[in-house]
Amino acid sequence: MIAIKMELYRPGLVIPAKIWIPAANKYLVAPTVFDTGASMSCISEEAAENAGYEIDVKNKTKVTTGGGTINAYYTIIPDLKLAEISIGPILAHVIKFPEELQISALLGLNVIKEFSINMDFIKDKDTDKTIVSINMEPKFDITKLCKIEDFNAKDREQRFGDMFVIR
Repeated sequence: MIAIKMELYRPGLVIPAKIWIPAANKYLVAPTVFDTGASMSCISEEAAENAGYEIDVKNKTKVTTGGGTINAYYTIIPDLKLAEISIGPILAHVIKFPEELQISALLGLNVIKEFSINMDFIKDKDTDKTIVSINMEPKFDITKLCKIEDFNAKDREQRFGDMFVIR
């Protein structure tokens, strides 16, 4: 089975994820936090707008964060890549991140739960920094490909489970 392996420096666990930008027909690197405390993935309003994602402003919701309760909307990130593995469309909250975070997205449990994850914390002797080695192995069959048109995230609520191919 294919696995995703990343090495990150603490603190922060910021992943160099790539999000699909349909209008530009390319991926854009989006600094993304690996957040096991978030039930759902999120993308910043700015990143969602710049990517041209449709934001469902009719269905406003509230999201409770460490900083309090904030307003959120929904969007679908058409594709997200970790390393070079495409993990398909993701239903995400669209929120305003505090500027000091300097991130574009947050990878929550609606995605993380679909992987068997092994994290090792290693002290770098030269820099005295902690390196986090993350090995993520999909729990699902990556050979099962579906077309993105067959995916209806809102019917399935917090999406994940199949691999998708964008044609």
